[in-house]
Amino acid sequence: MRVPHPQISKTTLRHETIGSKRPIMTALLGIVIDVQKDVTLSASDLETSAKSSFNAEVKETGRVLVPGRLLSEISKNIPNKPVSFTLDGNRVLVTAGSAKFTLPTLPINEYPNLPTLPETSGNITSELFATAVNQVAIAAGRDDSLPTLTGIHVDINKESITLAATDRYRLAVREINWTPNDPEITTSALLRARTLADAARTIANTKNVSLAIAPTSSNERLVGFSSEAKSMTSRQLDGTFPPYRHLLPAEGIATAIIEVSKLLDSVRRVALVTDKTVPLRLKFKDSTL
Repeated sequence: MRVPHPQISKTTLRHETIGSKRPIMTALLGIVIDVQKDVTLSASDLETSAKSSFNAEVKETGRVLVPGRLLSEISKNIPNKPVSFTLDGNRVLVTAGSAKFTLPTLPINEYPNLPTLPETSGNITSELFATAVNQVAIAAGRDDSLPTLTGIHVDINKESITLAATDRYRLAVREINWTPNDPEITTSALLRARTLADAARTIANTKNVSLAIAPTSSNERLVGFSSEAKSMTSRQLDGTFPPYRHLLPAEGIATAIIEVSKLLDSVRRVALVTDKTVPLRLKFKDSTL
């Protein structure tokens, strides 16, 4: 097959982040290249899976599994010219301009079947979804010994979705509107913050994203995202997200509107002379901070 360089570079980078870093089987280190009428790339770490399809000049159909990280590094460093892939025995020849690489193949028969997307629950503007996820994900914990706090809680109540994340010291909450297929839907899910952030990047530059949540009776406990020729699934985290709404004051004693860039610059300057564990004190007086 032959494909434009920007297409293969962006797609392999996106899928390489999904592949398992400490896999229980060698096959999970790979990215599947499935060449049919179109080309489909897919990756999985058993918890999360991603799939993207795009047009290419196809000379022969086939399916092969290659090391994901190596394919991503090659794609980033070859010339910005059309990229050709040729299967030669148990190796894949990658050519772009004067650059030539040989990729080993992995045992594709050991690669797990990707889960099927649940039935679509509704749709949301991609830009709004990505912005909300990025605003909330920053507050999620990174301590894997507390897996519940590494997630983002997605609470769906009819036409609104509330995203929340906390690491016990910070709390971020964002409410957005969406278009549900069932106007009376009420459900919730707890997903890894990293997974949602990956989903936000995956659907970047598209118009709408479809959100699919498996029913609570399903053993899979899957949540899926799809937009145009891209899709992603993730299993929910176990555990219960801590209650947080009582921590949000119904009314504040004051409201301050601050220019973001000036606030960030000031915080960075003060933080230079403090230890990372020392909190910063904000003092509001009249029209100054």
